[in-house]
Amino acid sequence: MKRKIVIIFLLCNLFCCFANDALEEDLSYLKLVFENCYAGYEYNLKQGFDSQKAINEIREQYYIQAGKKEKINTYVLTDCIDNYFIKKLPVFDAHLSVSSSGHPFFPALETFYWALINFEKRGNEYFVKRNFVKGVKRNDKYTGDPANIFKVNDNKYIFGFFSDNKKSDPPLSINNKDFQFKKRLCHKIINNELVFGVRTTEKSIYLSLSDCDFASNNKKLHFQIEQQFKENIATLRKGNFENVIIDLRGNTGGQVTNVIPLVKAINHIDSYEDENDVDKKIKSIQRGEKTVYSPEMIPAIQEYIKRHPGFGYKSPDFEEYKSTHIECNNTEYFKFIPKFKGKLFILTDNNTASAAEELIAYLSIYDDITIIGSNTWGCADFGSVLEYFLPNSKIKLTLASRSMNNMSAFRNNYRWKGDGKGFYPDYWLFASVYLDRLVQFTNDKKLKTKLKGLDYGLLKSN
Repeated sequence: MKRKIVIIFLLCNLFCCFANDALEEDLSYLKLVFENCYAGYEYNLKQGFDSQKAINEIREQYYIQAGKKEKINTYVLTDCIDNYFIKKLPVFDAHLSVSSSGHPFFPALETFYWALINFEKRGNEYFVKRNFVKGVKRNDKYTGDPANIFKVNDNKYIFGFFSDNKKSDPPLSINNKDFQFKKRLCHKIINNELVFGVRTTEKSIYLSLSDCDFASNNKKLHFQIEQQFKENIATLRKGNFENVIIDLRGNTGGQVTNVIPLVKAINHIDSYEDENDVDKKIKSIQRGEKTVYSPEMIPAIQEYIKRHPGFGYKSPDFEEYKSTHIECNNTEYFKFIPKFKGKLFILTDNNTASAAEELIAYLSIYDDITIIGSNTWGCADFGSVLEYFLPNSKIKLTLASRSMNNMSAFRNNYRWKGDGKGFYPDYWLFASVYLDRLVQFTNDKKLKTKLKGLDYGLLKSN
């Protein structure tokens, strides 16, 4: 009997050691890839983040919740990494996430809400123009925070705010009295199919891009989309249009290199020489971008290449990855005088994200650009995301290898409000009235027929 008890005791100790060793190996790997592979590490370090202290807290909280005698509980460990590591980071990164099978943890983004009340501006003050809030009358004066007033049209404004639903909503103050109101969400599109369309009138061209990935996981389909996109760009080059409309609603990103030809083609007036200056300008506004290199990134890059055969990647020269270092883009300023003298309109919603936001940053090199819709997602301060898996629990981390939060294209763009809030539009739309606004802003009445159905989603070629 005593012999059986001793054997059971030894087996239990062996099991505990295995579980502890496995956990320690996972935590060591988490710390390693965070410090060596994550482009946001140096920014968080400067803000006082201590990765070892966070690892210790994860370990402590994990043992409290899961105990020391169990194998790794992936759900508990994922939850601990999310709460005691990722959410403790002082620098927000909307791409950064941790997940295990069936248990994804994504960054908590603030949502934009608005109230059904319209104002007009008189001098520096706002007065009720149209109202659906009980107790408020036309011409009543808005007495709240001006930061909660957003432009809809030339002299039409609306009350709105961002909230994570954890803090109290700002008051709707009219005549120094707070009123109750119903919160509303902005309309946004989910693209369930790939749409890369082009439609034209004599004055205007409309181009839709449902993503910037071009089905990279499917080599044949990727080639077909790439060819379609090239044909659309060719139409843009030939037309010399007064108005260029780019529809990025529901575009959650992908590879920005796929869509850079669009930025260049807009400037194509006389010849391909017109596009060379666009290349130089883009490189110059990438000043401040930083890219991380380290040996631990090599397997993640190889896996990424395997999952995206459409891009036709060859295995890169990993020589530069053999030592851990950061490269910073220090390209000198380039003065760009656009050949394109027309108007550029970009349609956005809260699902416009990542590479689509980087595309907007590059499109901003043109003089007359107007963004219409709602704020974009806000996940472009960091990019070029790779996946890393903890060796034993197989918990997945998504870590960005590029930092763009100090890149000129974003830092010097007044519309960019950072990760979590994205690009603010010049004209906010709180209902699907994109077509009416475009007809108004372009003064092209033929769009009314040509872009019929625009308010319901992206349009295919006709």
